[in-house]
Amino acid sequence: DFENWAGIPSRFEPSDDELLDMLVRNAEALFDEILKPDACLMQSEYPLSSRKSEFLSFLSADLEERALPLSPESDAALQFFQRKDAQDKGCLDSAIQFYQAARSFWKGKDREREGVLLYFIAKCHEGKDDLETAASFFRECTAAFGEHEQIRARCKYLINNFVTFPKR
Repeated sequence: DFENWAGIPSRFEPSDDELLDMLVRNAEALFDEILKPDACLMQSEYPLSSRKSEFLSFLSADLEERALPLSPESDAALQFFQRKDAQDKGCLDSAIQFYQAARSFWKGKDREREGVLLYFIAKCHEGKDDLETAASFFRECTAAFGEHEQIRARCKYLINNFVTFPKR
């Protein structure tokens, strides 16, 4: 009968390896989205739909719940995603910490990813009205994006604004 057949609920959960793979693939996709030539990093500071953001929140929660040992790359990806939640809630100091943790992995390994993180760190400092520190991070970001002219130009523009206008 139907009650006996349908009575046992089924849960479909990814394996630990699948969960870790999803984390790394989503981080790669996000960096690719940010760095694609026609993307405007400044118009959408973080190009995630609410659906994607919710998925990544669940992914982060699953990883924390399972207490999986993370590779340095997976940990950096997780730190990058967790910053979204912190920054959206106005917790800029927490967001900066997450970005710095992610940056420590990519520093020296991938200049463009490091540049993305520097950009977001600078934006957090800008949000805190710490314009001198923001300008410093924008300068580092500009150096990191040697070949990415659109982002270099935006960073130079922001630096010039910080130099031109005094702090509030």
